[in-house]
Amino acid sequence: MELELDELRIILLKERESGKLTQIPPDLYQNASASLAALIKTLYASEDRFFSVQAQLTMEEVNSIRETIQDIFRMRAEKILLLANAEAEGETAARDEVKKMLVSERQMYREITESVQACRRELLDAASDPETLASGHSGIDAMTEEGPGSLSGVAEDRPSLVLARILEDVEPFMAVDGRVYNLLKEDLVTLPEQNAEVLRERNILLSIGLHK
Repeated sequence: MELELDELRIILLKERESGKLTQIPPDLYQNASASLAALIKTLYASEDRFFSVQAQLTMEEVNSIRETIQDIFRMRAEKILLLANAEAEGETAARDEVKKMLVSERQMYREITESVQACRRELLDAASDPETLASGHSGIDAMTEEGPGSLSGVAEDRPSLVLARILEDVEPFMAVDGRVYNLLKEDLVTLPEQNAEVLRERNILLSIGLHK
């Protein structure tokens, strides 16, 4: 089944306006590929395939479909990354969100969650293991040599984070957590609650929920 460009744009608009994953057809990407293949086949079957007005319009439609389907994937991937990180931090997974993932997206979600959890165990658990500390071989030794941004004193007085969508571009700034943020319109990010509140008051940020 082929997809019209307008159908893809409606799906993209819904995904952009929602702070959560939206329900999309399970065969969305396959249908988009079928549409591209049909358009390209038509283009190459034309005798004046690169010179007529119709050929130019077909090429523009091909490019628009490609860009739109890539934008849909990017937005959904960003949301899935945030969900995976939240679960790795110990939060309960939102079942309705997981149900809205495609099979491949769900696999990506699980693999990212497991990878973050494994890395967390390797780097952070050693910091609270008396035997490891006594041996002088902490799993975070290499990171503590890096100076700023190391994990010494990790989890102490960490600010609460807010999951939010950025409504317009923001000049780079340093937040209360010491990180420099360079935010662009439509980014889906987690920010310290104090900084998020400032951006919310300026109508630059749409808060989705408390992340941690």
